[in-house]
Amino acid sequence: MREPHGKDCANRGPLEQYGIKAYPPRLTERPLWRRKMTCCIAAACEMDDDPRIVLCSDLRVETPEAGAENELKFRWAAENWPALIAGDVARAEGLLQTYLEYRVQRQTVKLTDINILEEFKVPAQLQKRKMIDDYVKSQLGISYSDFLRKGKQALDPDVFRDMLYQIRSILLGCELIITGFTSDGARLLRVDQDCSVSWQQNFSVIGTGASIASAALFQREQSIDLSFEETIYNVYEAQRLAQIAPSVGEDLAINVIAPPKPKGGGIREFALTEDGESYLERQYRKYGLKPVKEIRIDRAFLERIAG
Repeated sequence: MREPHGKDCANRGPLEQYGIKAYPPRLTERPLWRRKMTCCIAAACEMDDDPRIVLCSDLRVETPEAGAENELKFRWAAENWPALIAGDVARAEGLLQTYLEYRVQRQTVKLTDINILEEFKVPAQLQKRKMIDDYVKSQLGISYSDFLRKGKQALDPDVFRDMLYQIRSILLGCELIITGFTSDGARLLRVDQDCSVSWQQNFSVIGTGASIASAALFQREQSIDLSFEETIYNVYEAQRLAQIAPSVGEDLAINVIAPPKPKGGGIREFALTEDGESYLERQYRKYGLKPVKEIRIDRAFLERIAG
């Protein structure tokens, strides 16, 4: 550990009463098993000229010692707005609780295409503020607000800079895909670890297998204009291909959501049956990636260009 610079630096300033620790430990990189442990996909489509959203995730959850395929990744971010989670489950639960509390306070504000991005951005920022406050309290015994007001004057400059570095390094520890419907159709929003919230036009993928699943969906040219049948197969295929990624399980769950009926009520939810999953698996074996058979390359196909 570094030694304090200057005399009696640990006793300087008005924050002594809070029991400030001179050199708080640095944040360590979160272990791989507590990061992206899953693959979740949401894709918008149409069924009989009516919008639908297909939601899919594996069921894998792990600890350092063991793992199992028994964790549903479907949650709620707000009334009629389901979410898929990836990453640290406890962090995701805490973030979603902040979303639910925020929307309860603003239940009179109707979500529209004009305000939806901002309405779902604020809770992520509030959650990060909570996490920063918890970290500062755990290291210095004071609130983040007190740290901002008095820390620069009360702490050794190296300590203050180190704390700022650690605070900038704090991430949400999870990712979300928030889904739902406005008057203009299906909507997908992605919440990233840095609190950014972005529109996702056709589909969104999070988790360990995201790059593989995204590539598969791009290859299939997955679009919001595709039929429900094409979309649910494309999503299933992408999820199956993503199973090659670390910590992505083989068991999966697929749900489909539809907007409320014109007379009102909540969104309509449907779950894919075992027969439906068996059918998609047969289609995957028929149309999915297959082993390459013997290929003979004529040496004349190669032209020397150097050496």
